[in-house]
Amino acid sequence: MKRPMIEIKRRTVLISIGLLFTVNPILASEVIFDGIRFEKFRKVDGTILKCNGIGKRTILFFDAYHAVLYTEIHYDDFDTLRQSNQPRILELRLLRDAPLSQLEKVVVDGIRKNSNADQLTSLHERLQALLANMRRVKFLTKGDILEIIFSNDSTQLRINKVDLGNPILGKDFNDAFLSIWLGPHPIDSELKRQLLDIK
Repeated sequence: MKRPMIEIKRRTVLISIGLLFTVNPILASEVIFDGIRFEKFRKVDGTILKCNGIGKRTILFFDAYHAVLYTEIHYDDFDTLRQSNQPRILELRLLRDAPLSQLEKVVVDGIRKNSNADQLTSLHERLQALLANMRRVKFLTKGDILEIIFSNDSTQLRINKVDLGNPILGKDFNDAFLSIWLGPHPIDSELKRQLLDIK
């Protein structure tokens, strides 16, 4: 009479072990950082990108934004990354309100610090076009998602899934844009290390 009860307990143990080692497909497609869930994979023009690295920008004692870099393969070096013509995304999630003028200053100063005189001359008109696109939004609020999407040799700026203006042509422009965070003079060296997943 005890054999059925033993069998039931055995099945219960086996099921529990199976659940323990089963990967939840929802969790497998996400990355948890700082208590927040981020997509592990993104898709651009048929190319699947995966999270290369994720980090947080802190200014003084204030959290400014989370940043996630998506690439086709893993990169731990910006020079190697910019040799590739594959799609890539840098996603910024704001953790506090900020006037657009503050982001504009970050972009202008960051590109200048990481570009030489000839590069700045070549980038000038396209940088002005980017700034004009950015000025379509006067103020950024906590929770807003800013995406810098590179695909088909052009850069599209997007806020909360809405494109801001037309794409800006040239991989060199995207390289300059990303250099703000990943270049030799990044806005935050710790954030650069996180985005490139440098141990």
